[in-house]
Amino acid sequence: SYARGDSGSALPNGKHIRNLVSISPDNANNGYWILFDEFTADQPGKTVHIALHPPTDRYEIVYPDKEYKWTINKVSGKDVNLTAFLGTEPLYTQIRSGVIGSYGNSFVGKYLYSTYPTDSTGKKNVVTVLFPHDANHKKADMISISGSNYSGALVYLNDNTLDYVMESTGVETVSYNNFSFTGTALVYRNEKGLSKLYFVKDGKGFDDGTSFKQGFASDNAVTVYMNDKEGKIISKG
Repeated sequence: SYARGDSGSALPNGKHIRNLVSISPDNANNGYWILFDEFTADQPGKTVHIALHPPTDRYEIVYPDKEYKWTINKVSGKDVNLTAFLGTEPLYTQIRSGVIGSYGNSFVGKYLYSTYPTDSTGKKNVVTVLFPHDANHKKADMISISGSNYSGALVYLNDNTLDYVMESTGVETVSYNNFSFTGTALVYRNEKGLSKLYFVKDGKGFDDGTSFKQGFASDNAVTVYMNDKEGKIISKG
């Protein structure tokens, strides 16, 4: 599932677009979420910030500026963990205190405040993976990746399933391992060496690089989701 939110006139000094991708669980793999945040600052070179507020004050810094875990127990009576993995490297991160209020049941939570630089045009794209897990649902192993025109994460769901989660400016073609894409965001699942699904946002192409080629090419930017032989295309016409 995919949703997109626009800051509109809420920010006096720029624009923030949040893209949320929900990866549903299946018989072999646990589900999770991906944030593709797109910033445009009015003044190039200014920093931009993301604040993530899980409803809890129980947290652990697994790896500074990279991986953070919160333990949440507000509804079910059972501990559920949420790991935030920063695929795009920040300038720095901070754990801050912030009040969370709900119908008289307010408390002070601990939230993650991440700061990122913008480029000479004031733009910055950021990838964050949000992975829920508990005693019965294993967290995926994740590592960050980056290059001159991309950043993101590799999400190892099991021995046979690897998800690639990447952002780019959408101007240049990004080549990684055997596949390539042109777009602002990519989610690509490789299962047992075969392409299982892919999602490209505002893109002109994807090539999985396998002998039984899957992908698309477009003259103008479109958003494409394909899961095996079914999917959806969003375009301006």
